[in-house]
Amino acid sequence: MNIEDVFNYDPLTGIFTRVFQSVNNTYKAGEITGFKDKDGYIIISFRGKEYKAHRVAFLLMGEPMPKYVDHIDRNPSNNIWTNLRAATHSLNMYNTGMRSHNTSGHKGVTYNKRDKTWGARIGVNGKQVSLGTFTNIDSAIAARKAGESRYYGG
Repeated sequence: MNIEDVFNYDPLTGIFTRVFQSVNNTYKAGEITGFKDKDGYIIISFRGKEYKAHRVAFLLMGEPMPKYVDHIDRNPSNNIWTNLRAATHSLNMYNTGMRSHNTSGHKGVTYNKRDKTWGARIGVNGKQVSLGTFTNIDSAIAARKAGESRYYGG
């Protein structure tokens, strides 16, 4: 029996349910399945292994399994189909929140105290690309936004 035979997925709600009742009545047909892990992802157990639900959604929708699955709204437990997309590593990293040590308030924009300049950079294919050094933050932010459009199409 495959995972597709055991679970149903509702693309409008992002909820997974069991297809049938287990022999020992541990699980009932139609029962919602999955639990949240420490990072907020929904995990589904099948045959002693744990699978991230957003990846299982691709299988149950009959789609090829992408290397990366991105939650568009950055909510790891929102598995509504329109919130999931196949992604590259770069796109997946772009759609993360700001780092906790960010002091500029803008992703990819940093201040160099020694030179008293603002820098803009962006991650592309696992490498950091410099977008320039600027005398003011607004120019650095504009460069970062232009870089996002160029490299991520957004």
